[in-house]
Amino acid sequence: MLYLERGKEGMMKNRYSTEFRLKAVKLREQGNSLKRIATELGMRDTKQIRKWIGRFKEEGEEGLKDRVPKMKEATMQRRAETKELEGLRTENALLKYLLKIKKKDDTKGLKR
Repeated sequence: MLYLERGKEGMMKNRYSTEFRLKAVKLREQGNSLKRIATELGMRDTKQIRKWIGRFKEEGEEGLKDRVPKMKEATMQRRAETKELEGLRTENALLKYLLKIKKKDDTKGLKR
């Protein structure tokens, strides 16, 4: 039904501003039903509004701000470590190559 009303954009995941989230919480504090708030704000369902209300009760307005997903931080850390590991492997290969050349030069010098 939402697709019929709003098309493809109506089915996509939205990012909501802190002000938008606070508005939803305030509407609930005024006694509006979750369904009415969702309809008024053009949201698909009430699940997200319930989350915002819970976060607001626990943390106040700070709880309504965007959060950096922990998975994203972990992924960034893993990528940085992978890049460092690749650099160290390259450096190690270069040092092994240079050591091999030096050993060849040293053995050639002894045979003369």
